[in-house]
Amino acid sequence: MTQQSQVRKLALHLMKRKDRNAPFSPLPTTQVVESFKKTGAGSPTLDNFRVNILGKPVDKWNKAAAQLFAAYFVESGWFSCAEVDVVAQAFTRHIPALQRQYKRSCQVEDERPEDELDIVDAEAADARRRLLRTRRAESCDVHPGIRKFRELWESLTYEVMSSDEAEHRGGKTRYLVTKMPWRSPEVTDFLRVFDKLHLSTRFKTNGGARRGAFPHHRYPSSCIDTKPSPVPGLPKNFYDEIWFSSLNVGEQKALRPLPSVDIALPAAVLA
Repeated sequence: MTQQSQVRKLALHLMKRKDRNAPFSPLPTTQVVESFKKTGAGSPTLDNFRVNILGKPVDKWNKAAAQLFAAYFVESGWFSCAEVDVVAQAFTRHIPALQRQYKRSCQVEDERPEDELDIVDAEAADARRRLLRTRRAESCDVHPGIRKFRELWESLTYEVMSSDEAEHRGGKTRYLVTKMPWRSPEVTDFLRVFDKLHLSTRFKTNGGARRGAFPHHRYPSSCIDTKPSPVPGLPKNFYDEIWFSSLNVGEQKALRPLPSVDIALPAAVLA
């Protein structure tokens, strides 16, 4: 067995993979890799041997993994080579192959019909909108000046909230807010204030963050959400004035608009 074959064999063993087509265990997160890069804490271990597949073969994490691998390779006595640096170099040369295997495994996992993937994405976006509506409604208790909006929030369903699209780049995910042509810009501004109010509850009086996950950040975008129909039965000022005037009389009646409501927020809340 050649040295490179020995490296491949031990890599499979340490990464707990049956063969090169087997799935990968969870990769080290970006936070873990960056923390190790800056502080040296949380280095690779034999018990949970992981390669930074999404990084460069010679980044700090992968260099440490190569040295750890090489030391175990030599100390195990299973293989012929006894030079740690030579084995570490051989392992580093093997990382591009691991990256190709990982890429193929991801493609296999996503080999579902496109319409099925669309359904999965839509369901995830739907769930995010429901959580968004819940957070905003619960924020009515944050400030006395907005408690008057409790009744309004009881009548607003999650469909009134803007959806978002997940954008995946470089192993990271951003959520881009899609615009609803039928909803009034004033309502958009009104709803975003509740996001800020909710965020304020995530911090202690001394400025430190409270325990628990923060809501994911939603980035403004020029994307137009053309899928959902306008929500009927809302106060008339919730509908965009220009959009509403473009409808014929029958379409306007079908929306069953309610009388407009005052959504002006107190100056103390906006400060």
